[in-house]
Amino acid sequence: MTVNIYIESSIRDPARVKSGVVGFILQAGDTDATKTVFGTVEGVTKNQADVICLKNAVSHINGKCDNIFIHTSSGYVYQSISSLAKNQRFTGTKFKEEWQSIYLNLSKTQFAAVYNEPNEFRSWLQQECERRAEKHGF
Repeated sequence: MTVNIYIESSIRDPARVKSGVVGFILQAGDTDATKTVFGTVEGVTKNQADVICLKNAVSHINGKCDNIFIHTSSGYVYQSISSLAKNQRFTGTKFKEEWQSIYLNLSKTQFAAVYNEPNEFRSWLQQECERRAEKHGF
């Protein structure tokens, strides 16, 4: 079975510390079976928010799967996942603890990142993160 993970954040600036909403969708195989989760993050950059979101998403994968595809609009997440897949370890210094946890969950299967590809969930997930952030006053 293939699992698709779609992650988004209401935080857009990679350099400024802000608060906002992150969200992910897990899709099991080619079915309509999905799980959607949103959460708030405070005092983080966009890169850190995306890593926190991904860490939470991969922790929700319970069953055995053959492939995991991580769909992201974050260049940082895309490059880090590509490096993890190639080197079989995290080589960066930022958010090391989070990346080690992510890799521990991903290392049992084949995984890859998909960067900025249009998909059926992206626009809705972005809009919903922004709507919820506004609701929380972020």
